[in-house]
Amino acid sequence: MWRLLIVALGIDETKKCVSRILFGLTLFSAAAFTFLGVLYTVYDIASKNSKTTAHIGFISLLIGFGWLCLGLYSFKLAGRLFGDEDFAASVRTHSRTLFKINTALLLIFLGIAFTGT
Repeated sequence: MWRLLIVALGIDETKKCVSRILFGLTLFSAAAFTFLGVLYTVYDIASKNSKTTAHIGFISLLIGFGWLCLGLYSFKLAGRLFGDEDFAASVRTHSRTLFKINTALLLIFLGIAFTGT
């Protein structure tokens, strides 16, 4: 998991192209999300069969734009955090075991269980 994270965030200098491809896909999906969200909201507001007003549509677009900015920011922030040697060593040291259970696997299981619930 650590190797995949390093390659995906572009910390490993030899495989920087994989990170750039992933970031490009992130930008493309963000642009597609924005374009399709604006298109849907405009048609939803213009429709006579919908109760969506311009105010609700604007708030919906604002929330979508906020999620978009958060996703782009988190990608860059993760790269800066995991690129720092002290932070990376600390995470590796503390994520090995907790009560003889691999903490990373425990967090993945809890995340899947929470999402499934």
